[in-house]
Amino acid sequence: MKAKHITVWVATLLVLLSSCATSNVHKEPSWVANLYDKQYPKESYLCSIGSGQSREEAVNNAFSALAQSINATIRSEITTISTSVAQTEKGTTTFSDSDAMQSWGSVSSVIDQMLGSEVVNTWVDASSLVWVRLAVNKKNSAALYQQQLRELESQIAHLKAQAAFKTPLEHLLLLHASLKLAKEHQQLASIVRALGQKEEGNLLSSIQQEIQRLSSTVQLQVEVQVGETVANKSSAERDLKQAWYTLLSSIGIVSVPEASFAIKIFYDASVVSSIDAPYVQVRYTLGVSLVEQEVVIASALQQQRISALSQVDAYKRALADAIDSSTALLEEVGLSR
Repeated sequence: MKAKHITVWVATLLVLLSSCATSNVHKEPSWVANLYDKQYPKESYLCSIGSGQSREEAVNNAFSALAQSINATIRSEITTISTSVAQTEKGTTTFSDSDAMQSWGSVSSVIDQMLGSEVVNTWVDASSLVWVRLAVNKKNSAALYQQQLRELESQIAHLKAQAAFKTPLEHLLLLHASLKLAKEHQQLASIVRALGQKEEGNLLSSIQQEIQRLSSTVQLQVEVQVGETVANKSSAERDLKQAWYTLLSSIGIVSVPEASFAIKIFYDASVVSSIDAPYVQVRYTLGVSLVEQEVVIASALQQQRISALSQVDAYKRALADAIDSSTALLEEVGLSR
């Protein structure tokens, strides 16, 4: 009888201990309600919380929250960065401002995988929802970004040194390559400042001004060649030429009938036969080449298939798609807007 009482007592104790353990497991930790604490103080760390059905989802949501937090900090620091360019006309000097920042989405993409971030806490609540706390040591993370900044500065300096010995067109291409790096530099510098560290210097505005100055001296001849199979060949040639005149003008380059530099556009389109298909497919090719004295400096090519219910519409849509793709090809040959 005594042994039976002992068995019942032990069983009851095990149930109580199990219940207590379960309660402790699902008890909400303090960091869920209070993001910062003594271990991760706000002065030294940037923290965020995320939850999800899995740990991976929770971590991704924590990164999104972190991006929103630091993005807000950057937005409060600067809304846009403008460069003032002096223009003199008839003795009067005026200034025109141009927006120098890229979309904030590109800044967010840099933040999404913030350097030096780590998951410091994980908790699973009673409903099996996973919670994580992400922490970034501001000083250490800023140091990693500053290392990238110094590397970008070195690359930009190397490109600018190369440009000094090139023809005007090649010089312009190298400056545009520098511009891409300078935009990345600008984004990373903003993050460093948002992390509470000093980061001076604006490479972007000086490169933009140099591009603007040099673009006005570079003249390009636009040559358009359209394949024989293209429907309404003369109309397609006219539309392509006008589109490229407009595109080059948007980046400050003057198009003239005769110039030492040329941009050659090749467009071809033809019907792709398909037996018993309810639609018509047209495959087009768009090629772009930058040429200096018959020497190709840079080139890009795009091929695409376009579908429509009729052959006429298919050809129209193919040409429209080719014109819409012109900006991407211009950037591919090294001239960005």
